[in-house]
Amino acid sequence: MRDYRALRALIDDDPEMAELSDLQVAQALNAQTETRLVNRWITKRTILSEFGLADGTTMIETLRVAAESNPAMANVLDLLEEVAEGGGLNIGHPNTRVAMPLMVSAGIITQAQADQLLALGTETVSRAQVAGLGCVLEGHVMKARAL
Repeated sequence: MRDYRALRALIDDDPEMAELSDLQVAQALNAQTETRLVNRWITKRTILSEFGLADGTTMIETLRVAAESNPAMANVLDLLEEVAEGGGLNIGHPNTRVAMPLMVSAGIITQAQADQLLALGTETVSRAQVAGLGCVLEGHVMKARAL
């Protein structure tokens, strides 16, 4: 942790932090409370692993049926079948995420399935990580408050 000015700004932006000790501020900033998008390339293997054999197979078969009459879904299925390095569908990409509600409204997948897929493209992180600070220690807070 080297950017004490950024840490000070983060502390000052939250009025509740003023009431907390240095240790409590560090704990609050390191708590895993934020969600952010990540690039994650998924394939049919990922779907089977994450959803389980029965539910994963159902989802893949649903996509296969949709692909027969929908060129966009055929492309999605092709991407899900790419298992070479760099292959698959980037479930964390904003364009992929925008497509999920469209797939739900078209009856291709359910909202629950869309939610499960979308969750694969996110991670839970701390406020400190979001701010690019890494792990914040009590001493870091003390130095930042002294600025």
